[in-house]
Amino acid sequence: MGIFSERKIVDYVICGLLGLVAVNFLHYGQFILPLICLILFIDNKFRFNFGDIRIFILLCLFGISFFAFSYKLGFYAVMGFCLPMGYYIGVNIKDPSQDNIKKVLYIIALGMCIHVILNGIYDMYMHINKVNFLSSNHYDFWTRDRMSSTATALNLDILIGMLYYIIRYEKNKVLKYSSIIGFAIAIAYCIFAGRRTPLLLIAICLFVSFVYEGFIKNILTEKQKKLFIGLFIAGVLVVLGVAVSYETDFLGCQAFFNKFYIIYKFRQGLLDNSRINAYISAVKLMPSHPWGCQEISGITGIQVHDLWVDIYDYAGVVSWGLMLVYTTYYFFMFIKVMKLKNVDDSIKVMLLTVFVCIVLQMFLEPVMTGSSIFAIICVIIGAIEERMITHEQ
Repeated sequence: MGIFSERKIVDYVICGLLGLVAVNFLHYGQFILPLICLILFIDNKFRFNFGDIRIFILLCLFGISFFAFSYKLGFYAVMGFCLPMGYYIGVNIKDPSQDNIKKVLYIIALGMCIHVILNGIYDMYMHINKVNFLSSNHYDFWTRDRMSSTATALNLDILIGMLYYIIRYEKNKVLKYSSIIGFAIAIAYCIFAGRRTPLLLIAICLFVSFVYEGFIKNILTEKQKKLFIGLFIAGVLVVLGVAVSYETDFLGCQAFFNKFYIIYKFRQGLLDNSRINAYISAVKLMPSHPWGCQEISGITGIQVHDLWVDIYDYAGVVSWGLMLVYTTYYFFMFIKVMKLKNVDDSIKVMLLTVFVCIVLQMFLEPVMTGSSIFAIICVIIGAIEERMITHEQ
């Protein structure tokens, strides 16, 4: 049996289309979601499987509310409808086994990684005759236009979350090494583009994995624990070495480091003060601007880059409340899945680090409109929920 269909050809088509969503094909990957939903509906003999109907209705209400109040976003006002479609796709996995859920994650993670690599290739082409490739101006492969490097780096989130699992547990050598090589190319481009967040997410996910397996589940050997601690110390020493060398201009290295945009970004700090100030200002303005229409960002002059506050700014208190209910739901759903006894610890640590990446990114970047990642997250959540329902039955 395939992942989404008993018929192989249909399953291959759906998986291929999901991969195109992940790679954001032609910059309109979200519009492939309704096609996948239609194929699933036909393949299920014109019967709907909504999963938890309450959650599906909640997401539909969010889509309607977001569209109604965020009209100033233009095209992006329809983004809310991608969430129930993503959820519908996730809950329609035919065999919600751990292996199939892992396959869905790989399709999504590697597809999004390919988008990063394509952007990197086109970016290098656009800068080939320029001295300063390592600047803040970067380009998207599909649109051939300037694109924020932040939006590109978002596409590595799920693969970063899977990285520990891939290195430690993945047995398929082709999948393992192709994922690692693809990740290495993509992360190199993100570093060149000056993205701090992916590096921080890698460090946080590895730390969370170490704590979970080393202390909560206690399945790491003493040798493995010492290896983790040694890598952590080595990482800290490398960072300190670069910082001290730069500040003291050791062997004249300051001029070399100044060529790298990421050094400039790290010298600004881990978080931009402008974002922190914008967040505080936006929260203060929320009670007096409850109906969205980007009134808050219009006053502050900057988007907050936080999922919930951005939704409030775009589409008001109704959409914000619906999203708060949904995120609370999947938080408790995730905890319940982590407690299931018949789910392998390797899968649990992978899901844990994936969700850590996703949640941290929700607090840091405009994931509602800046990327297709949030709709894809709903696919993952729907798949995991279906796994939980199957277990309970």
